This record gives sequence, C-alpha cells and structure tokens, in this order.
Amino acid sequence: MSLPKIEIPTYRVNLSGINKTIKYRAYTVKEEKVLLMAVQSREQKEIMETILRSCQECIFDDIIVKDLPITDLEKLMVSIRSKSVGETTKTALSCPHCEEKTDIEINLENMKEIGDITIESVVQLNEDYGLQLKPPTMSSISDNITSEQELLTNSIVSAIQNVFDKENVYVFSDYTDEEKNKFVDDLSIEDAKKITEGYLSKLPKNVIDINYKCPHCNKKVKRELDNLVDFFT
Repeated sequence: MSLPKIEIPTYRVNLSGINKTIKYRAYTVKEEKVLLMAVQSREQKEIMETILRSCQECIFDDIIVKDLPITDLEKLMVSIRSKSVGETTKTALSCPHCEEKTDIEINLENMKEIGDITIESVVQLNEDYGLQLKPPTMSSISDNITSEQELLTNSIVSAIQNVFDKENVYVFSDYTDEEKNKFVDDLSIEDAKKITEGYLSKLPKNVIDINYKCPHCNKKVKRELDNLVDFFT
C-alpha cells in the first residue's frame, strides 16, 4: 500500500495589471530545496529563473508567469512565499539618521499597491509619431545590463508596444534587439523623459510601509519598502 498524498491548500490573489484573480498553492518541500540551492549559488540569473519556474508550477491558471507585468509578478511571488513559509520575514534596514542597521520584522500581508492606475499609455513624440506603451514584464528585460545607460535603454525598450504615425503602426516586437535599441538611442532626451518620467515612474508598484524607532539613535524612522521580489526567498 502506497503512502497517501497530502493535498496542499489553494489560495487566490487578484492581479490588477491583468485584471484577473489567480488560483495558486504554496510551494512544496522539494521546491523549497531547489530555491535554497539557487540562492546559495548567488547567481542572480539562476535565482530569478528558479523563482519563475516555482511560481509557474504553483499556479493553476493558464498564464505565463514571466509575461506578467512586473507589479503583478511581484505580488504573486510575495503571495506564494507568504503562504509557503509564513507572512513575516526579517531584514536589516539602515537608519537614515545614524546609518546603523537594525533587524526589522516585516509582515508581507501589509503589501499594498500604489501608483496612478489611470496613467495614459499613449505618448505623442511630435506631430508625426507616437508610442503605445505597456508595463514591462520580466521576459522583456535583458539579462545583460552592465551600465546605467544600458538600464535606461532597456527600460524604455521593454515599455514600447507599438510605434505609430498617421498611416502605419509598427509593432515593436517584430524588430530585432539591435533595431529596437537603435530606435531608443536615437530619441531625444526630451522624448525619452516622456517615457521614463511621464509613464514608467508613474506605474503602480507594490510597497510595504515600515515605522520603527531606531535603537541606536532613538529617532523615529518611516520608510517605504519596494522591490519586494527580494523577499520571495
């Protein structure tokens, strides 16, 4: 007689970027071992690929995790982590007053989404040309970014869905990486800011508010944590 298989509870999380409620489960002991091995490698690419595979295996809906808007992906990651190993985690935060670090317990259930949900996704560059923009996804971001300029170019490239004029629509994904990078590199600084400051910086993001009293200088600290993907492992 074989041993019984224990059913894992399932949960649901609403992803506002795709306006859909996703059914998911916590990850298993086996999956946690794989995650820990990836973390021990300290290779960021391997860690992220392992996280994406784990999230894909934990959902029941027919979606591709790496193609989710980054804010949705982050929310899904944190939700899975929270139900797998607990809602709280500890991290060391530097005090902005004395710069001393303090271990702070963070409740991941306090994650909230902020940002402009009515942000305009069409940017007119001039009388002739405009852009249809979209939230970046993990699959649209390059693995080989070695400078701030490359990061800026890649961020803009990942946000462009179409280029249009009065007669044509140019689907950005139909072009090579070289062609897309050249298009962005040839934009004026003013046009680039229409994308970065007028769109990317206003996209919704997930944050956790942290309030504590620094034990080193006794001053109150109020912080807003983002980049919550780091808490998945």
